[in-house]
Amino acid sequence: MKLQNFSVVMLLVLAACASSSAPAGPGTPPPAPAPLQQSLPDPGTPAGNPANYFGDADLYEILARPLDLPTRVALDTYEFRVGGIYMDRIGEVAEDSSASVVARVNALTIIGERRTMRQFEPVKTALLYARDPRVRATALNTADQLRLAGSIDAEAIMRAALFDKVPEIQAKAMQFTSDKDIAVLRRIVAAPTTNREVAAVANSVIQAAEERGAPLVADSLTGVLTRMSSAGPGVRFVPVSRWPEWQAAAGRVTLRTVNGRTVELPGLIEVVANVVPVFFSPDGRYVVYEADRHIRVRDLTAGTDRDLGPGIAPRVRPVSDEFLFVREDPSARGNMPDRTKLKYDVYTAPFAAAPAGEPKLLGSAGSFARPNTHGNYAPVRWMRVEDRGGSFFLTGETLEEFALPNPFANGTGR
Repeated sequence: MKLQNFSVVMLLVLAACASSSAPAGPGTPPPAPAPLQQSLPDPGTPAGNPANYFGDADLYEILARPLDLPTRVALDTYEFRVGGIYMDRIGEVAEDSSASVVARVNALTIIGERRTMRQFEPVKTALLYARDPRVRATALNTADQLRLAGSIDAEAIMRAALFDKVPEIQAKAMQFTSDKDIAVLRRIVAAPTTNREVAAVANSVIQAAEERGAPLVADSLTGVLTRMSSAGPGVRFVPVSRWPEWQAAAGRVTLRTVNGRTVELPGLIEVVANVVPVFFSPDGRYVVYEADRHIRVRDLTAGTDRDLGPGIAPRVRPVSDEFLFVREDPSARGNMPDRTKLKYDVYTAPFAAAPAGEPKLLGSAGSFARPNTHGNYAPVRWMRVEDRGGSFFLTGETLEEFALPNPFANGTGR
């Protein structure tokens, strides 16, 4: 849910939220919440001397009231009077540290409603430097509106909000943050001053990203990779052979099931760019994996495997009981001086073998492999399943974007 149309009441509630604190030791109760500021300005009263305002004091006075119908009528009248410089003056109020909290919040809200790209700098100033958390929270929402309008710069300052000192603003920034920013989220989790609740949210985003193909963090000495899901199952990869210059390895994978059992998968499993091609079904009963460049499914309850034939790069298909994998079409391969042109057929198949366990072709996607990118390995090996508002795509470096069909259209959705 987006931060939209902040009322004065909701902004005052935010001002009473707890400040971030370092995690307590084991068995130590969390500290009592402390106010962010001992004394916040009255949001209905302009701060400072109006003579110091950046712009027109008349506009400050209008914006220092709730953004209700009378205020909007007054703003319409003001805009008619000043003409084309209206939004520039709105930007002046949004940026002015001497303006009241309500005036700045209202100005930022108007910039967001109109998605006025040229007012990016006032939004940036408010988000990064405003002393009052209500102003920063509104600026975050406005930055998201500018991002939706196409501003790349807005995405950068929204990432900065992930390190805001107010946990609620950090958490809200995570809602706007793509799981492609997994490195930033890991920094938040590792920071000793991060609020525990915020760290928990960041961890859940990281886990979800890793379960959709995001790279893991390798042990710097051994190259061991581990992944734990929020539901309990875990994956541990121990390399037998390593090619550090390609960030590639082959080794053994051990699973920890939802029942706490340990299971070792057969065969050597190739790992490129720290993506282990082993993924659990949503209920944890099955695991799909690639070994010796074949796609296999292990029934962890029955202890049986089934081989679906050649294929690489399995991934769980979201909102379904199926998984995805790809097979190269050798007839489409093309060798070029600096790269290799590739084409992959994308398949889906159910985790359970019956009644219709055979893979189904969804379509194809092109790609390029390069010698200087992970040693000419196929980019599908580090592709990710990306969620865009409920629609899912296979994405990756040099990989042609592939839109996954709606799982509910053929009855495969959960």
